[in-house]
Amino acid sequence: MGVIKSPLEFKVNISAARIFQTLIIESYTLLPHMMPTAIKSYDLIHGDGGAGSISLTTFHEGAPFPYVKHRIDVVDTENFMIRYALIEGALLGDKLESIHYLKIRLMEGALSR
Repeated sequence: MGVIKSPLEFKVNISAARIFQTLIIESYTLLPHMMPTAIKSYDLIHGDGGAGSISLTTFHEGAPFPYVKHRIDVVDTENFMIRYALIEGALLGDKLESIHYLKIRLMEGALSR
């Protein structure tokens, strides 16, 4: 098993609560509208979007892979953190079982003024 860390940080003028709500909690309704040429649909196929839920992202014909499935492991709305794993789809190839995204965390202190 290998571990690769790839931290990413950027400053924005929007509150962490609003970004988290939009990009994480409401992503299943917004992503197909935000990226209509890439994402055909984004559906929750199990659960309500909280821990244990499974989402299916389907891409348009011609994309490098037809779909991916993610399992949500942790959603912490107070600390704006989510932990999830890519569990199915051609993106995994034939060598990987899953890809775990340890966390996406938004911090109020990261705001630029």
